[in-house]
Amino acid sequence: MNGPPAKCANGLKNSKGCLALLIETPSMKMKTKFLFAPLVAALFILLTAFDFPSDWIIGGSKYKCYYMGTEKGAGRDGKNAATLLSVNKKINGFGTLMQNSLPDKFLGKRVRMTGYMKTADVKEWAGLWFRVDQQFTGQALGFDNMHDGSSDRSLGGTKDWTRCELVLDVPLSASNLAYGALLQGTGQIWLDDINFEIVDKSIPVTCIQDGFMPLLEPTNLDFEK
Repeated sequence: MNGPPAKCANGLKNSKGCLALLIETPSMKMKTKFLFAPLVAALFILLTAFDFPSDWIIGGSKYKCYYMGTEKGAGRDGKNAATLLSVNKKINGFGTLMQNSLPDKFLGKRVRMTGYMKTADVKEWAGLWFRVDQQFTGQALGFDNMHDGSSDRSLGGTKDWTRCELVLDVPLSASNLAYGALLQGTGQIWLDDINFEIVDKSIPVTCIQDGFMPLLEPTNLDFEK
């Protein structure tokens, strides 16, 4: 006749190995629920994982608190859209999906960046951002994130597709263009149809800038202005 089953690290042991006592006591039930919830969340993310867009990178002060990728069929035209989704209940910081590119084709020009953003349950704010970096020093010659500065154009809460616009001068001393979308705090955003175009000086810049911009032609040669 067999004796009582021997104890093992996870519960009882029989001829088939260790059996976890997952519902033995109320305290054990609570512990099981505590351990099981993160596993379910992790499994859900794995099963519904988005693709990551090529040529883009992640960044931000709390980038590990966000999931970033491409959501198929979520774009304005039913195609793909980039998305940033918070995975923590509270986040004191931001995440960004971004690119860097050479400024050569835009040197000495005024450049408008446009794109469309949709938000869901954004507790703080979100927006596009655009930065022009100076050669050798790496300092910013111009920067706009739709939030800081003289006017707040950032998005929050839940909003359908919204056209966003940022305009910066790209001085001859620029060496890099950095740009992307950021989410401050919790929520989710989608990003679609980003575009860059050269505009004339009648279109005002959307932030205060440093850096010399050349004239289009010799001007005020008689000093009357």
